[in-house]
Amino acid sequence: MSYILSWNCRGLGRTATVNALKRIVFLERPQVMFLSETRLKAFEMEKIKQKIKFHSCFVVECDGEGRKRSGGLALLWQSTIDVVVSSYSLNHVDALVGANEHEEWRFMVIYGHPEEENKYKTGQLLESLRDTNEKSWLVEGDLNLMLHSHEKRGGRGFCFEVADILRKAVDRCQLEDLGFIGHEFTWTNNQGGPKNIQERLDRFLANHAWREVFMGSFVTHLTKRRSDHLPILLCIQKAVPKQKKKKKKKKLYHFEEMWLRDENCAEIVSEAWERGGDLCSKIAFTSSRLSAWSREKFGDFVKELNDC
Repeated sequence: MSYILSWNCRGLGRTATVNALKRIVFLERPQVMFLSETRLKAFEMEKIKQKIKFHSCFVVECDGEGRKRSGGLALLWQSTIDVVVSSYSLNHVDALVGANEHEEWRFMVIYGHPEEENKYKTGQLLESLRDTNEKSWLVEGDLNLMLHSHEKRGGRGFCFEVADILRKAVDRCQLEDLGFIGHEFTWTNNQGGPKNIQERLDRFLANHAWREVFMGSFVTHLTKRRSDHLPILLCIQKAVPKQKKKKKKKKLYHFEEMWLRDENCAEIVSEAWERGGDLCSKIAFTSSRLSAWSREKFGDFVKELNDC
């Protein structure tokens, strides 16, 4: 099992942001990490790499100096992962990734153009780098674009024309959104009340070949830290090989009527259902939370009922 972290950190020049990054690395243990809007030069990012104890780092330096700095990308990885960068720009890094137990696959990280008049360039970048050889391909980062209207809350109305930029690029590249577990938006303008705006700008995408190999993978939106963007984490798991031995019949999930008599049941269902993701993810996460709560609350009582 491997983990890839993606975070638009909005500048790593502040001690508090560096400490937040160190905390994320300590808790999540990613083997690969993509940081956008670092606003750092290569020698400064090298110091950060040492502080968070990563083995290797590829840096695209920021533009400008002082307070006028903007952009900056960093792709970091541990010694357990082989990464070879094939191309890069101010808005992307394209690489080949391999590990001892995994076959080689293509990995592209993107920082989408934030300016409204340049957003079309993000779609052009993705399409220009699409792979026609059907190699396993994973794409991630802050694309600064959305796919669907429910990925935006507050502010001006959802712009379908801008969304079409990403939709068309994803379709032409034959990529699929990997979904997520957690809060449904990854960016906020940090304002309160009616002025608050939230959007899902950060995501993982993959083609069919990658999804077939890593069928057990899933994305989690982590807790907000210092930046106006949430860090997002991809857990990579290969498909479980089919066993020749006859497996025990899996017991079906049952919703126990007795749970409804407990006042905490409705609260658990509501919290679990709001964690985000598609319908299947909601159902799976809710059933998992209910089962865990039942074991803690009722012990083996429900099991004994089912075995009767």
